[in-house]
Amino acid sequence: MVLLDAAKGCSTDPPDLSTYKADFVVISFYKLFGYPTGLGALLARNEAAKLLKKSYFSGGTVAASIADIDFVKRREGIEESFEDGTLSFLSIAAIRHGFDILNTLTPLSISRHTSSLARYTRNTLLALRHANGQEACVIYGLECLKAAYNGLGPIVSFNLKRADGSWVGPREVEKLASLSGIQLRVTFMT
Repeated sequence: MVLLDAAKGCSTDPPDLSTYKADFVVISFYKLFGYPTGLGALLARNEAAKLLKKSYFSGGTVAASIADIDFVKRREGIEESFEDGTLSFLSIAAIRHGFDILNTLTPLSISRHTSSLARYTRNTLLALRHANGQEACVIYGLECLKAAYNGLGPIVSFNLKRADGSWVGPREVEKLASLSGIQLRVTFMT
């Protein structure tokens, strides 16, 4: 079975599903439209979807439930069986508008624009220095930029350092960015 993670690349380099025979394809509408969070989708071939089983239920995934006799009647449709809780109706309404905007652009123009923004961001971060002259930012993957055909695209992976060389934690970075009106997608590693 093949799972194609097209979450990031759909807007700039959509996969050709006639070439890449995937059983499942994951996409993120929020990544396509530039939202910091939101909806995604799992596309599944009908034959592959039948293999998906949930070991629990919640929200709208059941037609009926009786706790006293341990009875659960799950919904029939595959899409219904995976709808946990209330869907984000504002995000659903925004999907149409997001696709309207994307349809006015070409994947190449989106790719050029996002790569340009990432390049500007990398250069600006690399120029940051503390008053003592120490670098304030370490960017990862720069060696890939020189070797890769498309570079790093719109992703900028970095860590921030204090003037004494200690690392600034991701929660602190996220909080300070938020207070400054900057939206970041922060990954917390444990």
